[in-house]
Amino acid sequence: MSKKSSKKNEKNVEQISQTQAKPKIAISIGDINGVGLEIALKSHEQICKVCEPIYFINEELLKQGANLLNFEIPKDFKIQSVGENFKIKIGKVGKNSGKFSFLSFINALNFVSRGGA
Repeated sequence: MSKKSSKKNEKNVEQISQTQAKPKIAISIGDINGVGLEIALKSHEQICKVCEPIYFINEELLKQGANLLNFEIPKDFKIQSVGENFKIKIGKVGKNSGKFSFLSFINALNFVSRGGA
């Protein structure tokens, strides 16, 4: 993408965020041992320009993951609590992380089907 088209896209995003109510979007974090939380934390500010994201993760896993990634949790990082707490093992496939991924996805779908987003 050229710099010119990138600037145009940024301007369009800015116009949308200023002129319209932002839609609520349910976001599943996915496998907590994967890259989902890192992507959510890194892109949160940009995502907020076009929507109101609601992330499906519990507070303890969010804090643990942010600490492992050495990221600060944005003050406006809205969550819907999902799953049980366990030790995050970055890059490892595991029963707990698989169950969490499923619960995050299902809870996000149910939230949308109930009209929450």
